Amino acid sequence: MNNKLNKTNLDNLIKNYQQNEEFLDRETSIEQESRETTKNKLEEIWIIFQESLIKTAKSTLPIKKVNSNNQNKNKRIEITPEHKRYRQAFRILEIFKKANNSKRQEDIRELEKIIKEFNNKTENIMLQIETNNLTTMEATEWKEKNKEIKEVIAALKEEAYRAQNTIKMREINKAIEQRCQHFQDNQRKMIDSLTNNSKKSIKIDRVMITTKQNQFIETDPKKVKKEVKEYYTKAFKRRKTDFERLNESWKKQYESRSHIEQEWYNNLLEKLSIQELG
Repeated sequence: MNNKLNKTNLDNLIKNYQQNEEFLDRETSIEQESRETTKNKLEEIWIIFQESLIKTAKSTLPIKKVNSNNQNKNKRIEITPEHKRYRQAFRILEIFKKANNSKRQEDIRELEKIIKEFNNKTENIMLQIETNNLTTMEATEWKEKNKEIKEVIAALKEEAYRAQNTIKMREINKAIEQRCQHFQDNQRKMIDSLTNNSKKSIKIDRVMITTKQNQFIETDPKKVKKEVKEYYTKAFKRRKTDFERLNESWKKQYESRSHIEQEWYNNLLEKLSIQELG
């Protein structure tokens, strides 16, 4: 009898343990799903906010070109391979016109050479220029070749503009991402940028030194730092004020005012009340 009871109790314990395990697994799964859902919703909200910010900026901000005050003067302009090919095609057209006018063999050979160089650097077969029979072309064939080169130039122009716009959009998106990141992590920098409230520091890299003998400009960093420190120490040192030496006009300025009550300032440092804010 006791053995049967013990076995029943053991079975019940095992069953309860299994039920607890299933419950914990189910709770853990629900918690993980909840976290994933929250994360996905936050990402959706962030994407909606970013798209709204871009849309609002495009519809409200002025699109006319403004002067940059040489802030990006040292910024390196990226020249794409597509733009290089576009410029090289104009060189081909220039040499083609020269060869077409002169019909000299050396000009035709130069044209053939530069076209081959261009074709070797161009992977797209549709943009390559035929070089067959350049030396034996007739007048109508020269016109056809001129048309072919101009068509290639037009296609290269479109390709160069697309590549340049891709770079421009990448830089714009990078700036927007940075602005959005500042909105999340560094609101002070974003507000300073929006209000053009840039902090400008004064760089003192030279000082004018006047002695009894002469006057000169000092550029040594250590000596400049020393002179500046001495100047500001003298300029903002603690001064001895003698009230009695002031004239009557200044003495009246420092005298107590009879119409100002001392009690007015008793509650000056106390916290503001709700009634005062209302």
